[in-house]
Parts: sequence; C-alpha cells; structure tokens
Amino acid sequence: MALPNITVNRTQGNIVRPALSNDSTSAMLFYSNTYPSGFSGATQVAVVNSTKEAYDLGIVDDYSTETRATSTITFNSAISNATSVVVLSNFPTASTEVVASFTFSATGTASQASELATLISNGLQYGTSVNGAVVTVTAPVSSDSTAVGSSINTKTLSFSAGTASVSITTFSGGTTTDVRPWAYHISEHFRLGNGKLYIGVFPVLATFTFNEIKNIQDFANGEVRQCGVYKSGSWSGVFSATDVTTIQSVCNTLGNEKHPLSVVLQPNLVNVSLSSLANLQAYSAPNVSVLIGQDGANVGAALANSFTYSVGIMGAVTGVISSSKVSDSIAWVGKLQSLPFSTAELDTPAFANKVLISNVASTAQDTLADKNYIFLRRITDLAGSFISDSKSAVSNTNSFFSIERNRTIDKSRRVVAAGLSPLLNSPVDVNSNGTLSALTINVYKQVCNTQLDVMVSNGELSAYSVNIDPNQNVLATDTINITLTLTPKGVARFITVDVSFGVTAAA
Repeated sequence: MALPNITVNRTQGNIVRPALSNDSTSAMLFYSNTYPSGFSGATQVAVVNSTKEAYDLGIVDDYSTETRATSTITFNSAISNATSVVVLSNFPTASTEVVASFTFSATGTASQASELATLISNGLQYGTSVNGAVVTVTAPVSSDSTAVGSSINTKTLSFSAGTASVSITTFSGGTTTDVRPWAYHISEHFRLGNGKLYIGVFPVLATFTFNEIKNIQDFANGEVRQCGVYKSGSWSGVFSATDVTTIQSVCNTLGNEKHPLSVVLQPNLVNVSLSSLANLQAYSAPNVSVLIGQDGANVGAALANSFTYSVGIMGAVTGVISSSKVSDSIAWVGKLQSLPFSTAELDTPAFANKVLISNVASTAQDTLADKNYIFLRRITDLAGSFISDSKSAVSNTNSFFSIERNRTIDKSRRVVAAGLSPLLNSPVDVNSNGTLSALTINVYKQVCNTQLDVMVSNGELSAYSVNIDPNQNVLATDTINITLTLTPKGVARFITVDVSFGVTAAA
C-alpha cells in the first residue's frame, strides 16, 4: 500500500481566458494606378513587421520606381563655331535653367552631337546617349527636394544659337513615383509604433467608396484596430469632408461584422485655405478622424515641397496609436515625449498646405481644434511638437467623440464577444416560472467580469457594471440580453490653475 499523500487534480473551471490582444495591429491604405513589385491585381494586401519588409515589397525610400523622361536633339546640319547655349525652360522652377554653355570645336553633325552629349552629361544630372547625329537626353533622377517624374513632360530644351540646324522634341514618358511618400509614412509608423502593419495598394477610382478598408480587414481576418487612409497624390484633388461619411459607412459595416476599427484620413490640402475647412462636428462619423498636419523642416517638408500634394503625418499618428493603450489619448504630452514623438522629424510643425504653425494665429489654431481636426502644435516652454488632440468627425457631445473612446468601446465589444462565444447554443437553466436561474445569471456575469476586469486592471477602463434581467423570457426568444455599462478613463484636455499672491504660512 502506498504512503499517505495529498493529491490535487487540475480540472477545467469556468474562467474564460481573455481574448488575445491586437491593439497595436494597424493598416495603411494607398491608391495608385501602378503597383510596387510586391503587389499586383491579385495581391493587393500584404502584412509587414518592419520598414525593411515594406522595402522588400517595392515600397522603397528612393525614386527608383519612377520612369525618367527623355528628349532628343537631332543635328540636321552642323552649327557654326559661334557660342551656343542649351537651356531647359521652366524646370525645375519657373526660372530658366542653363544646362550647358559652350563653343563647338567639332564641325560634323555626328561629332557635334557627341560633343554636346559629353558636355551635357559631364557634371550634370541629365543622362545622354548618342546615335549618329541624334542626342537622347534623359531627365535627372528625382530627389526628396525635387521630384522630376512626370513634371518635366512637355518641357523642351532649346538652343539660343544655331536653332535652325537642330530639331528638338519635348520631354515625354516621365512618370512620378507614388511610392516614396508611402515609404516615409511606413518608416514613421515603425519609428513611433509597433505591431503588425497591413498594407493595401488599390487602383485610383473615379468615385471613392473606401470599400478597400474592408478588403484589408477581411484579409487580416478582423485583426486591424486602426487604419490610415492616404487620399493624397497627384490624382487626389483637394479634401472633401464628405469622405468622412463614406468611410464611416464602411466602419459601420465592419462594426456589424464584429470587426470594428478606427480610421485616420490623410487628405490633400495643397492650395486649401485652413479657414475654409468644414466643421467636422457637423458630421456623424465617430470612427473617422482627419489629419491636417505635416513636418515643416525635415524629410516630410522636403517631400511636400517636391511633390504637388500633401505628405502629412499619417504614419506618425498610426504609430502613436499602435503604441498607446486603447484608453490613452494620442495627444498625451508625456507619452509623446517618451517615444520621442518629434526628433529632427516633426520638430518644426506645419499644416499639410505647407503653412508653418508659427505663421498661423493661435485663435485660428483654436478654431481648427474646435472643428475637430488633428494637427501638430507647439507647447510653451517644451521642446518639439505634439499632436493637437484625438477628436473624430462627430459632435463633441457624442459619447464616441475621440479615438480613445472608440478604441475602448470597440475593445470591450471584442473581448466580451470572445468570452461569451463558448456559451453560444449552450443549455440555459431557468426557474419553474421561466425566469433565468441565479446560476445561469452568475455564469454569464462571470464571463463578462473576467474579460472586463482585465481592461480595468490594464488601466483601460475606470469601472463597469453587468446587468442581466432575470425576468426576460428566454424560452420564448432563445435570447439572453446583457447590459454593460462602462465608465471610461477621463482625459485631462484642460488644466486650470489659479495663482495669486498671499500669505501662505500657517497662523
């Protein structure tokens, strides 16, 4: 017979494991009529965990994906040895650019073509090739300060002397890359955030439905919690506030499918007056926020100056969201300082119409904040820039007026649904009069408590209550109605301190 002993067996209890968190999982939606190498009509969504992985998909931080325009100069007859000047009109600025100034030493057409090609290509960014008496001139490669691409198309080289002896075609065939600004946003996202990033690339449409947000969420099996929509490009036109309503309809569909998310929209604001922007409080789009900020002196500013459209701060904002608790405001100054949010990048705040914040009156900034736009701001006596607020496109009296309110309620919906899922189609004990038994009520309450206690413990909720009416007729409806009341975390948007002189010593 064995020695006396104590045996404790492990058995399955009624505590349901909390759902796995995807709070940091984000997405970015881009539009283009040309696809990076890692995307095609069949593969429009991919998931990455780093900037390098996006680079490997063809979203590169250079201009290698653009097509350089070309022009030809044909020597119909030799030019006399008088000094000739080749100029390129209206590129890259409104002034005329002198490409080369010289005196021909050669006499034949082919020799002069070769001499011209050598002179143009030596020390200049233009490429050249020669075929007999024909010189092909290739436009310069773009840079973060000058985007050439399609902008040089229709511009023409010209001679100031000997023009009767040459035939010159306009530059053509240049295409501008959409990819470089995308790489910037992805880099900013991973600089400030973490987690998986789903990237969707879809064709430019005549009418935008933004159903591509759902395509990305479906591809991600509902994992995405926040999505940046980049509706800015040479094709985009200027911002229309009606886009928030269209995007909200997609968010409503996803919410009904138990895959809710929050959207930050980066529109094109070039040549848009800030005072003309619509008041977003007049809309009913709680899941949508609109970004109107931009870097004013570093990489983002250089890109904005080289392209004809806004670059914005979408990547920085999605990065901050992904690194924040669902209950935290993305404008929390201390959190932004700890990231750090602004280094060389974003240190000088601007609006996405290229106007520096320092050139906009504080009253005008207050007006934009009251219209619920999100931008960059300065704070007196603090270095760097900060996110202005976290409002969405809905009235401030709405319970879901901010990104953190939406993320909190959406997370509670997800975790409670995940906890209750094992009880779907389970038997329900009722009393002899058909009311719910105390045991049944306790089981369902315990599941909700288990999920929501984790959110309280994580500092994502202040408190909550679970109410289940015992008198509901489950036998007739096959439905158990549960009422959850959540007390969210507050946000110190305003701090008021009264200061005065007086005697402070105790009597």
